[in-house]
Amino acid sequence: MFFKSGKKVIEDIYNPLKITRSSTIEFSGGKLRDTGIYRFGKIVEIETRERIIARYVIFDRDKTSEYVFEVIEDENEELQAYLFELIYAFPFHEDFLKTLEQGYAVDPEGREYRGEIRADGIRAAIRVYDVETGRLERETGAKIWIFERMADGETEYLNIELTQDTGMFRLFRGESVDDVFYKFYQGG
Repeated sequence: MFFKSGKKVIEDIYNPLKITRSSTIEFSGGKLRDTGIYRFGKIVEIETRERIIARYVIFDRDKTSEYVFEVIEDENEELQAYLFELIYAFPFHEDFLKTLEQGYAVDPEGREYRGEIRADGIRAAIRVYDVETGRLERETGAKIWIFERMADGETEYLNIELTQDTGMFRLFRGESVDDVFYKFYQGG
């Protein structure tokens, strides 16, 4: 079996952080403040008409906690980062879709969010890359909705994804993360 080096930057998929197989990240603010070092498990490339987004699936040392570290490169080539947690997943439901198309969503705890972009959802192409195996795991299409609300003076986000291959709605709740609150180690 061919062994892939942990030092080489992954270039097979959109990777704005330039992670390698041995890259890690830790947080000094937000939900994951001082909870240890996280490894990268997958890179999810989301391509829309407007932009490409990288979602890094990260997990703790024991692989008991999994989060999504989303990175978007803005017009000035600056990175904007968000930390999300999958809070709920369920099969396609027409009534839920109608609610999203009206420009709002309610999470499982009953908190209401307002739409930030288009009520009909953003069409996207998704590619999932497994960092450990070094292989493209799957490709699919999706619709994505982005909602937000103010909570304790901070903006909280609710991203909802409906993938074509599974027909499942997945709800991710998260927050923006300034670069001073995370430390990225490229590894090697």
